Amino acid sequence: MKERIEFKTYTKMTKNSIADYKELITYAQELGQKALAFTDYNSVEIFPKVFQYLKQNPIRDFQVIYGTVVPMLENQIVIPVTILVRNQTGLKNLYRIISSVKTSNLDKYGRQVTTRKELVNLSEGLLYGLDVENMYPIYENQTEEQIVDDWMWYDFIEIKSPTCSSFKNSEDYFKRIIQLAKESRKIVIATGEVHYVRKEEQKDYQMLFPKENIPKNKYLKSTKEMMLDFQFLNDDTFIEEVVIKNPNRLLKLIENVEILSDQVSFPTMKNQKEIFIQKVYRRAHQLYGQKLPSLIENRIKEELYGKEGKEKGIVNKNYEIIYLVYQKLATYSRKLGYPAYARGKVASSFIAYLLGITEVNPLPPHYICSHCKQIVLDGEKNLFCGLDLPDKKCPQCHRTMRKDGFDIPYETFLGYDVDKMPDIDMNFADEIQSEMEAYITKLFGKKKVLKAGTIGVYSEGKAFHTIEKMEKEKSLTLSKEEECRIVNHLTGVKIQTGQHPGGIIIIPKEKEIVDFTPVAYPNDIKKYNWKSTHFDYHELTHSLMKVDVLSSPIPTILAKLEKITHRKTERIRWDDPWTFELINRRTTEAFLEFDKSLTKNLLKKFQPTNFTEFVKLIGICHGEGTYYEEKKQINEKMVWDETICCCEDIMNYLIAHKMNPKKAYEVMDFIRKGRIQKDKETWNTIQENMKKVGIDEEWIEDCSKIEFVLPKAHIISCALPLFHLAWYQTHFPAAFKSQGWNTKKENS
Repeated sequence: MKERIEFKTYTKMTKNSIADYKELITYAQELGQKALAFTDYNSVEIFPKVFQYLKQNPIRDFQVIYGTVVPMLENQIVIPVTILVRNQTGLKNLYRIISSVKTSNLDKYGRQVTTRKELVNLSEGLLYGLDVENMYPIYENQTEEQIVDDWMWYDFIEIKSPTCSSFKNSEDYFKRIIQLAKESRKIVIATGEVHYVRKEEQKDYQMLFPKENIPKNKYLKSTKEMMLDFQFLNDDTFIEEVVIKNPNRLLKLIENVEILSDQVSFPTMKNQKEIFIQKVYRRAHQLYGQKLPSLIENRIKEELYGKEGKEKGIVNKNYEIIYLVYQKLATYSRKLGYPAYARGKVASSFIAYLLGITEVNPLPPHYICSHCKQIVLDGEKNLFCGLDLPDKKCPQCHRTMRKDGFDIPYETFLGYDVDKMPDIDMNFADEIQSEMEAYITKLFGKKKVLKAGTIGVYSEGKAFHTIEKMEKEKSLTLSKEEECRIVNHLTGVKIQTGQHPGGIIIIPKEKEIVDFTPVAYPNDIKKYNWKSTHFDYHELTHSLMKVDVLSSPIPTILAKLEKITHRKTERIRWDDPWTFELINRRTTEAFLEFDKSLTKNLLKKFQPTNFTEFVKLIGICHGEGTYYEEKKQINEKMVWDETICCCEDIMNYLIAHKMNPKKAYEVMDFIRKGRIQKDKETWNTIQENMKKVGIDEEWIEDCSKIEFVLPKAHIISCALPLFHLAWYQTHFPAAFKSQGWNTKKENS
């Protein structure tokens, strides 16, 4: 005998359900069921999660059915309609329906609804179902002919198991409906209205949602259990038809669909590859002369095209559009009179520096003559950054040379094989965020941009706090086991939806938004200027490009300080002793980090005297497990060269000890993400490999304590604008004070 299929399942994306989608799939398999429908109320937010889960964990002979339940307004009555996706065309039409419900259609009471007309117009590729329990107030006063007429445009009729129905005398009503459907040859299926996975979770569910007044037995039922629930029909043949045959018959009408592609659909600009390469080389020649040194030429080629013999790199992977968009944004910000600062790992990319996306030059420390383009590489290979080089006259024209270079490998940002998609973040002045967003709209068109949506759910901590509060209010005493079990049920349940503060999703010109996601407003409130993705933006990162236009008060304040003092930030000296004196007195207001007790203690103890020591100190304070008091080398004096302050310190140290560069990169990546405590077996293997190349055991011990460490590019990108602020406070204290800067504002 075949097993039943459940066509009405609510997950944690429905606010009054605790059913985890992974557990639902697992339990459906245990019951021998070969398919399962996900039908959250007025939401399809679970689709990409389920799709990706099954892509990573394929299950043979098991099919997921994607659907939802939407409210339809008819004769001033709201009727829940079940919608199932038959094929790829239907998926797009469902997204159109959800988008319309979420952003356009409201009844006179402000409720989100669709209409029968809209559903009929968008019916291609969809199946519509009617839960007849909700129709009792209407059908009790209608003739059988009127009821059958109402069913004409529905593809199937749903009958809830009486054991999970809130309707009294449901059996008599259901008998009448089923008999009428049988006579009119309408497909009737039995559903369980699933809100939790297993029967034993019922008590926990009712404890969490006591006001829902939802009846018992809303778990995923076996075929045997559902057959017993429908014994009131007194017809075994018809019971089997409703419970088993018709759901399987419906399944045959439904194809597998692809929710999201792993191939990113980028927006495009005319002649973008040629323009991109021209911009890169034009700036490189402006800085370093027409004949580029081999170090620079090789760095550019590796970032653009990948390492020798590999068809990778920015251009081959079509990532140039990402750089071009941020280059345009940075240029536009400066045109408006405000600096723009890159943050994160993008400062690892020399291409980003050449395009003006970051002011951090990742080349090895060097001197460059702005007049005759003479370049002199520093002979000290271990120097952390070129800003600390001693002053030098150009050997050719005798002008003072500019000092530059932070010695940052691109691998942290672009991957060892130059195949990672660049993830660029930039801070723009908070005063012009709306202008920057409008500029994005102008570049790509109003119909091709929308805000990155977010979904707020119960974290484990919030769930635990909620359960503790519930225990106190209801005078309950739960055991630790019960508490943990209920916390697990509540963790992941949707609370609200929102928008990323600066994230904008861009749709390619040849595509529609509904090729990827429905649209919505945060919490479905129309007061917002921007619509957002219905899906959480994290689910879309492998399919669409996201641009981050993040706002910060720092560029605003620096722009004003430049105007007041007539001193551009480009003219600030990084070896300014008075600024370091202010920093070491711990009286500067420029740094959030200086509010932390650890930073204050380290500043008092080690007194950085140059930019290298200053940046490394910030790196230690941002990391976890990077500093501990018993460490011998920093009991009296910090030995900066031997101290792990950023993740590149790990990779460079291993390479210096003759470890294979790719292996060194993998070890660095493993340590920086705090995987040591989670994967002891791999860490033991890594330690053995370290010892084979002669790595000191004390250094290995230092690594073992690291839980998290930032990339060098990220630390320097944070340090540069903050050092600018400290410099202004040092040399123009009145102007600095006039801006009302305080770290509490930036920290909020």
